[in-house]
Amino acid sequence: MSFAVAGDKYDRFMGRYSRELAPKFADFAGVNSGMSVVDVGCGPGALTACLVGRTGAENVAAADPSEPFVAAATERAPGADVRLAAAEDLPWEDDRFDAALSQLAVNFMRDADAGVTEMRRVVRPGGVVAACTWSLAADMQMLRSFWDAAGRLESGTPDEGSAMRYRSVEELDELWRRVGPSYERIATSWNAFLDTLTDEQLEVADTVLRQASELNALEIRRLRGSDDADR
Repeated sequence: MSFAVAGDKYDRFMGRYSRELAPKFADFAGVNSGMSVVDVGCGPGALTACLVGRTGAENVAAADPSEPFVAAATERAPGADVRLAAAEDLPWEDDRFDAALSQLAVNFMRDADAGVTEMRRVVRPGGVVAACTWSLAADMQMLRSFWDAAGRLESGTPDEGSAMRYRSVEELDELWRRVGPSYERIATSWNAFLDTLTDEQLEVADTVLRQASELNALEIRRLRGSDDADR
């Protein structure tokens, strides 16, 4: 799956969370100075920029199938090796990196098994292959509120939170076991991210989530009104 949306628009919506998550995810994966790392499904580059700051642009690569996202990530992480490529077909040689990370992207891979297998291929033996995703079923309050509101307004609306795969630690662990049991398996979720936040950060996050939920509901009503007018 590819996002045909400008990087700055995505950043105003999901980027606020991606920026907060990136350093915590990098810590979780054990990324240290001097390591070579690839960001798979990099989006507009929130994690890519974090990795550049941590390990140096010359040690960071990134890939995404969306041209607008690749342009945004290239601007955001100058000097990094950012490529237009899908996770299922990474353009680097075997054993190229010390770590491959995928932040909030495994859910959107056309073939997650193939994508993670590619991540494994480009990482040296003993390296780290890590991913994190939203816990969409219940813990991701903003998107949960969005789909609940959509369902109330339009019966039968597809529910991304129920249909999307790899939204739990258990599903990610199963995926990792299928494609590479000899590699370190790292799987995390929204709950694990929340556990790292201070009380002050949690209060801010709660306020943002509630505001975003209200805006999402208003946007659904606006779009519904446009649909009715079109009819």
